[in-house]
Amino acid sequence: MRFRFISRAAAPFLLFMDYYHKKNISIQIVNSIFIFSLIYSLLISPNFAGACGWAGDGEADDDDDDTIWVSADGRTLEDHTTPLDDPKFQTRLGNIYRKGKDYIQAIQWYRKAASKGFESAQNNLASMYEQALGITKSDTLAAQWYRLAADQGNGKAQHSLGQMYLEGRGVPPDIHQASKWILKSAQKGHISAMKKIADMFWEGQGVLKSKIHAYEWWKLAAMHGEASSEKYLEMAKTTMDIKEIAKAEQSFAFAHIPSKKQTVLGLYLTAKTGYEKWKKIVIKLKS
Repeated sequence: MRFRFISRAAAPFLLFMDYYHKKNISIQIVNSIFIFSLIYSLLISPNFAGACGWAGDGEADDDDDDTIWVSADGRTLEDHTTPLDDPKFQTRLGNIYRKGKDYIQAIQWYRKAASKGFESAQNNLASMYEQALGITKSDTLAAQWYRLAADQGNGKAQHSLGQMYLEGRGVPPDIHQASKWILKSAQKGHISAMKKIADMFWEGQGVLKSKIHAYEWWKLAAMHGEASSEKYLEMAKTTMDIKEIAKAEQSFAFAHIPSKKQTVLGLYLTAKTGYEKWKKIVIKLKS
């Protein structure tokens, strides 16, 4: 780790000297200092809060990382030896340029990392194409880059690709492909995808209609702070009987609650179901 830190710390100074010797004019010195400050900020503060839909900030890069990098054509890539060749570092630098509204520079760094097979950069480059940030808008190219990232398990890219299939942007409309990728994204923890796949299960849109699964995903989205999901969850309860709600709660527990806590939850659900049945019997007897 120490040697990597030294090489990364030295890189900004080498970059500064390269600019200085090649141009040797004041404006280039200022530019070099600016680039140095950007890179140095990455070295001393590698974790940034990423915007929704963007990826690559604060990626782990421990010396023991066993990740095998694969390019777009499936070739295994060589180990990275300098920060400016590291796709994680390139993506972080692209993120800083994007946040500073320098989209041209951002695209250049994203493309460098994306061409090396780094899924976060592939997702971000796709977003640049989709939103026409510093480049001509192209839903087709956006979908292609999203697909490369999605195939590597990037949850943001999976959600975006699913939406493109749903809306027929950049790809032919395909409700089954849409539900497939949105479900994968939800399983990765993407909150918007959780809400969307719940809607799709409720309507039977690209998936087998299921109140149980809709309930499960709305509940999970609500637990993650998705405001509208709580309302849909309450709506679902009004259309489901006690057994359906109990089954939905059990399905949710088995999928999303640690096994040590499931026994307690199971006892609670059993007691709750029994109580509801007893309450109905009492009401009938009184009437």
